[in-house]
Amino acid sequence: MRKKVVIWTVVILLCIILIFIFFRPKKIVYSDEPEDWIDEKPNGTIEVNFEQVTKGAGTFNENNEQYTYALIDTSFGYEGLYEGQYFKRKYYSPNRDVLMEITDNLVPGDGIIQGIIVERIDENQPKAFIFIDEDWKNRYGGAVNIIWGEKYQNMKKFEYNEIEEGIYMDQIIDDKNRFSQTYNDVHFGGIVVGNINRDLVQEGNTTGTVMMLS
Repeated sequence: MRKKVVIWTVVILLCIILIFIFFRPKKIVYSDEPEDWIDEKPNGTIEVNFEQVTKGAGTFNENNEQYTYALIDTSFGYEGLYEGQYFKRKYYSPNRDVLMEITDNLVPGDGIIQGIIVERIDENQPKAFIFIDEDWKNRYGGAVNIIWGEKYQNMKKFEYNEIEEGIYMDQIIDDKNRFSQTYNDVHFGGIVVGNINRDLVQEGNTTGTVMMLS
């Protein structure tokens, strides 16, 4: 009798161990290499993987970036201008063709200007990663700037660091002064990417410009 109890105890323990091995949540490994932050889909679309970029803290819900980490629970919205005309996510021609899109799904060389800005907070330091496709470069080249800050006081040329064929990324250290201490309240200022300079942004002169904002 005692022998049977020992055998069944061993069997039960083995079953518990096997269940734990096969059904425990797999640990997600986050890469620091931008090349690992994008996924190529079968249709040729290049998807920016928000989970990888934000190390599990951010998601894209078609309207904005939702960012949740520790005590931080906030969001980053998106807007755009196409030749001075405001839009939220897509800008259409009179014939309803998409001319520009703020999206995490990029298709280089399709004639549509596409890009996305992803915010991440590392050790209380906000960072922004800007992804744009080949169509930006073909059309505007070195005229693309990044302007950011509480009062849009910072500017740098967009550096076309190619992380996948036709996909480029640049990054900035965001301005902590445009956030509250907890990052959860209203954000001031923002990030602008486009064929515009700091003076024009501060003046509010966006006539004829093409840009995305977060």
